[in-house]
Amino acid sequence: MLQHRILMPLLPLLAVVSATSLPNRMALRQTAASSIQPLGSNDQAGDTELCVTVMGGQAVVGASLHLATCFDHPEQEGEEDKTFLQSFACSELEGEGEQSLAITLQAAPNLCIDRGSDDAQDGSGLQLQECADPPIPAQLWRHDDQSRILSQSGDVNKCLVIQEGSTHSQNEGDPYASEKYLQTWTCADYNQNQVGRINGHFASGTGGC
Repeated sequence: MLQHRILMPLLPLLAVVSATSLPNRMALRQTAASSIQPLGSNDQAGDTELCVTVMGGQAVVGASLHLATCFDHPEQEGEEDKTFLQSFACSELEGEGEQSLAITLQAAPNLCIDRGSDDAQDGSGLQLQECADPPIPAQLWRHDDQSRILSQSGDVNKCLVIQEGSTHSQNEGDPYASEKYLQTWTCADYNQNQVGRINGHFASGTGGC
């Protein structure tokens, strides 16, 4: 009976120790919602304010991600608020090596930005997919010293990049238009088509969202 009384208060503590010892676990801290923008979106005269956006108007598995005009919060009651489709959060992943991030839709934290398989060619698109547990490489991202958001694909770094020549596009029935297509491409130094601005500010390069 005495042993039972001693062990009972220790059980919650043992559970915490066990959980924190797991490698590459998802950290409990998640950042506030952020928008994600092209590196040069505010630096080129006449360029539209663009944000990474879930297309189709619904946060569902398989929804594609492109660049659309940044939404404003509704000014009048009853107007639809679409800002949740441009609001992302980052969860830090602890482990060896460089700090990695899972980027989730803030309104649906079970949905992660996914770049597809490691053998996907340059030009592959991005989708929302169920966050894998344990995390998979296609859903792991980080910042570098050029403020880019990138993911390691095999032995190559893949960046979020605006598709060259892509323009305003809106299919019948779509609630809003895509202004630029978003794709993954092998990273190149100081390419202003690459994406990495967070909330209108350059990322610090520390891995924070």
